Amino acid sequence: MRFKNAYADKFLSYDEFEVDRSTSEPLINDDIINFIIRVILENKYERIVEIGAYDLKRSFHYKKLFPEIEVIGLDKISGFNAWGVKNGVESGPFGHAWFEDHKGSNTLVVACGTHSYFKPEELPGFFQILFDNGYDLALAELGSHFAKTVSLRRSHVSFYHPYSYLLSKGGFAVDGLIHPNHAFSLSAMERREYFLAKPVNIEGRKNLQDG
Repeated sequence: MRFKNAYADKFLSYDEFEVDRSTSEPLINDDIINFIIRVILENKYERIVEIGAYDLKRSFHYKKLFPEIEVIGLDKISGFNAWGVKNGVESGPFGHAWFEDHKGSNTLVVACGTHSYFKPEELPGFFQILFDNGYDLALAELGSHFAKTVSLRRSHVSFYHPYSYLLSKGGFAVDGLIHPNHAFSLSAMERREYFLAKPVNIEGRKNLQDG
């Protein structure tokens, strides 16, 4: 089943996806992957956890470039129902409990086009789990000029979320970069947003929430 069908059909579910693992190289000018690679290079991470790993192409690429780093790919689609290892990358089902049960230092969670499929009421809770367990987060997502403090619906199954606002309110120090993106919708002023978020101290989080 092609991914665009899920984008258009609100009755389809993640369980219907069957995706083959891909070892093909991503394009050298893929700005999304290059953003994640730069984050990894500039920080001494010991583990990379990709959510929405899909065909594992990106996860395999990270492992090839950084063989000394543990790389894990998580997803909700049916091909990730069981845990397995291929080309040095461990993969398995995505779930909030995993991040609580596998807390570790120097871990970067990465997501490329994944958080838009979280419902608005789900995303703050997931960010809170990452904060409480000390994870850094690098994300490359589609955003909208109008989604400043509240989420806006993008399709039957996806949303524009105010990532910078939610992460800052949740206690993260956020470093972001925004690019125009005219591929989908000029009327919504869709754009690509890149963020690296690192948890700050608990007191800082309380102050941000109170403010």
